[in-house]
Amino acid sequence: MRENRTMAPMKRARVVWRGIAARPALFFVVMLWCATAWAHVGSPDVYVRGDAGPYTVYVSVHPPVTVPGAAEIDVHSTDAAVTGVSVVSGDAGAVSLKGFSQEEKFVGSAWVPAGARVWNLRVQVMGSRGTGEMMVPVTLPAFAAATRRWVWPLIFGGEAIFFLVAGYLGLRWRRAVIRVRALELVVRPARFPRAILIMARTLMLCGVVALGACVWSMVRTNARRSLTPAMQIAMVDNGVMDVKLTRVAGGHALDDLAPDHGHMMHLFLIRMPNMDVVLHLHPALVNAGKDAAEFTETMPPMADGAFAIYADVVHGDGVAETATAVAGLPLSVGHPLTGDDSVGVVTRSVGDGCGSTAVLADGYRMTLACDGDLKAKTGMLLRVSLVDAAGNIPTDMTNYMGMGGHAAIVARDGSVFAHIHPMGTVMVPGAMSLMAGMDMPVSNVVEFPYGFPAVGEYRVFVQMKHGAVVETGAFDLSVQ
Repeated sequence: MRENRTMAPMKRARVVWRGIAARPALFFVVMLWCATAWAHVGSPDVYVRGDAGPYTVYVSVHPPVTVPGAAEIDVHSTDAAVTGVSVVSGDAGAVSLKGFSQEEKFVGSAWVPAGARVWNLRVQVMGSRGTGEMMVPVTLPAFAAATRRWVWPLIFGGEAIFFLVAGYLGLRWRRAVIRVRALELVVRPARFPRAILIMARTLMLCGVVALGACVWSMVRTNARRSLTPAMQIAMVDNGVMDVKLTRVAGGHALDDLAPDHGHMMHLFLIRMPNMDVVLHLHPALVNAGKDAAEFTETMPPMADGAFAIYADVVHGDGVAETATAVAGLPLSVGHPLTGDDSVGVVTRSVGDGCGSTAVLADGYRMTLACDGDLKAKTGMLLRVSLVDAAGNIPTDMTNYMGMGGHAAIVARDGSVFAHIHPMGTVMVPGAMSLMAGMDMPVSNVVEFPYGFPAVGEYRVFVQMKHGAVVETGAFDLSVQ
């Protein structure tokens, strides 16, 4: 009977131990989930095109999940004169990337130090025309600045494992003592097995408490995973919309906002779930303090609906952030658009995916071509061309806010948003160093370097300008 009574705590210990064994995997998954909040939404990788001296290169940077850590880097160039590529991170020396001649690219990694929100990666290109260099600014994830929040979950988790293992071993020890007593091989104090049981149960209780503290601290850390500002939308009289950004605990102060190609904010509103209306607006900054920034925008006439809203802002130190919100916008009063503001209504398209054509409301047509397979986390060029209703190149093409075009890449479920430009995913002022060495010709063809972050369905909105008209085309892509 005494032997049978020892089996109940042993079974309970096994159940608890199995739960502990499953915790590290759960902890790792939650940690990855918490690392996705930064500039853009759900699109952490950086894809840029720029000139490194006499060479044009395409650079892909895959930042680490946590900082410090190693970033994966790909540098692609079709220039046969390029013979080698190296990268420099911070005060560290140059690291040579491994070349693959058939694929025309160089691959390697660089160490990302802790403490900075913007990591400036120097790419050095060597070739027969000398050596050139290009700076690639990378906005690090908001999670990087909050890595220390995981100290307490790790401490509590370690304590839980220690106490539970110690209690489990105590129960095993008691069982062995009882068996020895049953064989009457030793002289034993009468209370010794009970003392072991009390000690083992106490350790197990401490382990359960520590495990609860670990889970509680993980939940608190996860709840504060995003350091991007909170956004509130309010419609006031006469078709005016107020946008307010509020600083979250540990987030970047909002009193140092800088213009991004001429505007303090780029606001995208996409009507969900059909994604049939997109607005690209530029609210005016009314007031900016350390903890809040207020903007205002005069809205155009538009249909009612629920909109996914993405607000891009850039700080003076180069940190780019995208705040998000969802709001219903019933507008009874609207005003004509002015300046760089634009609205696009999705019309019919011919074909699907790469090679498809968007037929616009005025008869103009946009065609999308891709220079690679639609695979997740693979850099490629999205090439878009615009022709008029007769199929001719428009004679009044002009750059839109200083660039050949703008693109917004949005996952069908709203989990991914990326506002990109012909130089890539880098936002101004960081992109200014890339634009300085590039000629921005006026053309009816624009190319966007990008890599889709995950498998799924995406809609790509592309904006190009001719005369005073901003055309908006939409393309649906399925990424494998």
